[in-house]
Amino acid sequence: MPPLLGRDPLIERIDHQLVPEARVVLVGPGGIGKTSIAHALLDRRPGVFVDLTAASEAAHVWQALSDALGAAVPGDEPSAVLARRVATTDRVVVIDSAEQVLAAVE
Repeated sequence: MPPLLGRDPLIERIDHQLVPEARVVLVGPGGIGKTSIAHALLDRRPGVFVDLTAASEAAHVWQALSDALGAAVPGDEPSAVLARRVATTDRVVVIDSAEQVLAAVE
């Protein structure tokens, strides 16, 4: 990925906000570099990138998170199992392109 010119101060500020149990949300119009910033953060910290571009329902969200985290998810209550897994991981979990399945990721 090409370097992000002029974004170091922003990336540094976001990196400092990533304390245990923190939730940081990058919002803005398409094409301004949110995904690139997320990848730059993952270059600094261990983590996983979950791309939900193709997700159209909650089941797709659970499967993508399960795959990224390497977690087997039982058929009943996948949201609760994955929420616990995300809350207890020491890795950064980046969830990208979640706008079409927002209710599932909240």
